[in-house]
Amino acid sequence: AVLNNDIIGSDRNTLGQFDSREVRLFSDAAPLTESRELARFAEWLIRTAGPFKIKLVFRPDRYLRGGDHLSFNELGFTAVRFTEVYEDFTHQHNARDLPEFVNYPYLANVATVNWRLSEALASASEPPTDVRIERKLSQDTAIGWKDSGSDYLLYVRDTASPVWQKAYSIGRVNNFTVTGRNKDDYIFAIGARGGIPVIAK
Repeated sequence: AVLNNDIIGSDRNTLGQFDSREVRLFSDAAPLTESRELARFAEWLIRTAGPFKIKLVFRPDRYLRGGDHLSFNELGFTAVRFTEVYEDFTHQHNARDLPEFVNYPYLANVATVNWRLSEALASASEPPTDVRIERKLSQDTAIGWKDSGSDYLLYVRDTASPVWQKAYSIGRVNNFTVTGRNKDDYIFAIGARGGIPVIAK
């Protein structure tokens, strides 16, 4: 995965708006990459660690500008972009882009987000493949996959939720039945511990 950090040194803009506890994460929904699922996983990972947060932005990038991650997305690589919540455009790409305008504690928090995410991804086992929902009428949801020899987690979110709401450790198995949760109302994914969840289809 490509973790592009571009415009992450400050927490406030010229209107006086500020947010020192959150960083935006832009991601593309292109079907050839796992960028959107990487973003969701990053948000889940950091939210459960606290106290800093990731604000998901479901766009490839900001208007009128584009970061280096976009070139990777176009080639099919999983790539996302971290950017401060409130940008000060007067300090970008000009002579006023100086160290005295950097909020170093904020920058350290963004660096910690990158470290935690990189550590998780680097430590993860191979992801499961062919993650599928059993197609039958039932109030339960049975999920199966091709095992890659990993310790797995089941991720769950309501169809209207942009983020994972629950995650359960289910061990080293190749199928699992979620009791009392109808497949029509939820989105499920299986992920190796520390890895990007793979959506069950």
